[in-house]
Amino acid sequence: MINSKPTNQSPNPPLSALEQLLAAQRPILDVRAESEFDQGSIPNSFNLPILNDKERARVGTTYKQQGSEAAQKVGHRLVSGEIREARLEAWRTFAEQNPEGLLTCWRGGMRSQIAEQWLQEIGISIERVQGGYKSLRQACIGVLEDRADSKDWLVLAGQTGTAKTVVINQSSHTIDLEGLANHRGSAFGG
Repeated sequence: MINSKPTNQSPNPPLSALEQLLAAQRPILDVRAESEFDQGSIPNSFNLPILNDKERARVGTTYKQQGSEAAQKVGHRLVSGEIREARLEAWRTFAEQNPEGLLTCWRGGMRSQIAEQWLQEIGISIERVQGGYKSLRQACIGVLEDRADSKDWLVLAGQTGTAKTVVINQSSHTIDLEGLANHRGSAFGG
């Protein structure tokens, strides 16, 4: 199915701070668990979790049953000693290879704050994204919504196996959202 959207020809609104970060394509150290990263990620991001899926589940269960303080203690116990050092070393390597890199977790909260603190303890400073992955994702959606009326859009949709990608690849100005999502489904909603 092909739908064409009429052009409004209004100029694009100025970029927000988050949109500027995205446009700069700065590398992002994403400390969310593997399954969270697999469900959606920002281009140019690298997943080096502070808590793996199993550890995150254990911390989450503790949080629900005993509260925040108990959950933090479990998290620190699970990620201590050699495990903590290995994760810290991976983050240090990322930061040294990407001096302009950013740090994020789901909402820019506890996990990225702890990672930022641990890195500071070994003399490495890295900018943490306020609002985390969730705010970056919202900024991406916002760009699409804000720019939707200012462009001539042609939306190509259809059943699997109907050569949509072939048509997209034959055009000079296209965006292959499925390809950008690495076939993981749409990270941008419906």
